[in-house]
Amino acid sequence: MVERSIMIFPKFSNISIIDNIRNAYDPLVDLIQPHITLVFPFESGYGLEELKEHMENVLEGVKTFKLVMNNIVPNQAGGNYLFLTVTEGTDEIKRIHDRLYAGILESYYKKELPYMPHLTVGCID
Repeated sequence: MVERSIMIFPKFSNISIIDNIRNAYDPLVDLIQPHITLVFPFESGYGLEELKEHMENVLEGVKTFKLVMNNIVPNQAGGNYLFLTVTEGTDEIKRIHDRLYAGILESYYKKELPYMPHLTVGCID
């Protein structure tokens, strides 16, 4: 079994602002680039080709969209994380998230946890 997740790595002209915040508050800053998690970590025996085929099938027809993020808020579900929230593009990201959790990934979807698209910028005590 391999632990995997599916993320997008947005590109912004002002990414240095996010990097500065993450450098100050995110202990994972050196391990992973700024990202939005679409499918949270899961363990499975699916290979890369199976997952690639699944993503290509369920995301067919998805077009590019505008993504705007602002407002840093604490994680409402608990924990000490700081989230940069999505203010434009939320519906598109939620649609992608929902499509990815269909088919072979459906059993990994934790429906009791509401999905809020965000980019983690920190973890504080």
